[in-house]
Amino acid sequence: MLSTATALARFGEIGIARGHYFAVHRAAGDAVAPYGMGLPILEAPLVRAAGLWERVLGARTSQTLFVLLQIALVVHVLPSVPFMLSAVHVSGDGSSNRRLSYSRKEPGGAQGSFDGG
Repeated sequence: MLSTATALARFGEIGIARGHYFAVHRAAGDAVAPYGMGLPILEAPLVRAAGLWERVLGARTSQTLFVLLQIALVVHVLPSVPFMLSAVHVSGDGSSNRRLSYSRKEPGGAQGSFDGG
């Protein structure tokens, strides 16, 4: 994903060089990472700042920027943890019962549902 962020920051494009172990090759001659764009969009400004950061603080110190991003993302999600835990009820014997449910329409027109119990 960092290679996609680097392509965004340096060239303004989402393509990465062919030859990456896990890439989707495109007809244009480049490739894209199949992991989505959320994290690369957040990392792109850090990639741009990494050069200046390393000139000031020394080689390979820009890794700190990317670690801080991951920490910030975890801290951002922490307030939603109680809601996620309340979605699963765990009884005294260790068994769980999901309180969330969903239903979906089957391709053939049949209605399917799952309560999670």
